[in-house]
Amino acid sequence: NLKYIMQIVFKVVTIPVPALPVVADTNVQDHYTGINSQYSFKKLLPHIEQATDTHIIPFVGEELHNDLATKYAAGTVLTTEQARALELLQRAVIHYAVFRLMSDKVAEITGAGIMQNTPEGGSTPTNQWSFAEKKLSLLQSADDALDLLLSFLDKQTAPYFDLWRNSAAFNYKKSLFIKKTEDLDEYLNIKKSRRSFVSIVPFIGSAERDVLKPILCDELYLSVQNPTTDATRALISYIKELVAYEGAALALPHHRIVVDGDGFRVVSQTDGFEDRRNLTNNVHQQAVGALLSTYMDRAAKAKTALVKFLEDNLDAYPTYRDSDCRTAPKDKGHGIQESPNRLGAVGIW
Repeated sequence: NLKYIMQIVFKVVTIPVPALPVVADTNVQDHYTGINSQYSFKKLLPHIEQATDTHIIPFVGEELHNDLATKYAAGTVLTTEQARALELLQRAVIHYAVFRLMSDKVAEITGAGIMQNTPEGGSTPTNQWSFAEKKLSLLQSADDALDLLLSFLDKQTAPYFDLWRNSAAFNYKKSLFIKKTEDLDEYLNIKKSRRSFVSIVPFIGSAERDVLKPILCDELYLSVQNPTTDATRALISYIKELVAYEGAALALPHHRIVVDGDGFRVVSQTDGFEDRRNLTNNVHQQAVGALLSTYMDRAAKAKTALVKFLEDNLDAYPTYRDSDCRTAPKDKGHGIQESPNRLGAVGIW
């Protein structure tokens, strides 16, 4: 029997278990049919394990993943919700695994060095463009499956899914004011993608510390983190809008994204070839640049609106009003003053 280094959501289903199982002996083809049925399951295992560690655990958490894997391996009867979570989990894992497998199968390390693999029989090698497109398609399908899983988990109320809600994967990536995918989607239209939320939220944290805190000053910054008065609650919508757009403006240069309408999705990194090819796509880069410019503009407007609201309501925010860090805006950057009797010059200063 095969001995797994880690728990996985795939297993040999043929009875009796063959000495050397192939893909056809497993549940892999229930979720992905693009692998030759006679391909060695043992050779596929490392890619499943690496895909799980790299792409799945950071979002799903070890607790939920390992429990579902254990239940599946033991043949435990699952609830409808558990079965759906397992199905989406298996779909995401195998797509990420095949994505990783594709690069490894182009060439292998041998005693003679790195050797390119060539097909036997009537097969024809895949050209570079088709290979790259296939990899990108696999990655997008994997990302979509993981987003579906995370969206599904977000909606679950059963105590079982506390395995996810209480995990480090769920609780590690948060900001003070943007706590859920839906909070960020309201401003950025990230297509309800929790992966995108998790990728952006560290930059929102930076915006909170580096942009918001100097505006509010220390005491008010602390009090709005737990708003208990009408005055502090009144600030929350201004704050969320500011940090959402500031965070997005900080995040976009660091991510590989797909622009979709007036929003975007963060997509997983591929390899150097696809990344370089993407950077030469002028239409896409222009769309990303336009989106970045929009977010910077909206962030500036949100900052102005927040400061104006504070200045218009100083008595409601005495700690802000009296703080040494407060910088009251000037009444006007420049003005035009005209002589009352219409005589003389017009000055601009």
